[in-house]
Amino acid sequence: MARLTQRKAAGSQWANDKNRKTRALSAPQPATTTADLDETTAHAMRIPDHNEIAMRAFEIYLSRGQWPGNDLEDWLQAERQLRGH
Repeated sequence: MARLTQRKAAGSQWANDKNRKTRALSAPQPATTTADLDETTAHAMRIPDHNEIAMRAFEIYLSRGQWPGNDLEDWLQAERQLRGH
């Protein structure tokens, strides 16, 4: 009977240690949704979709006087502009 009581006491101590470690690991997490962020940060984290990039790249192409041969550069510039970099 004494051994059983010792085992229970040791088991509950182990459970308390385990809970203490778990609590230490569960620190507040950084904001990951746009609802948790201010407007400027949320806009900077937004990833534009393919159509938005294509439209902006076309606008850049038009602003360059419709000269062909720079489609990749236009696309990359459009991505940078829309991502806020």
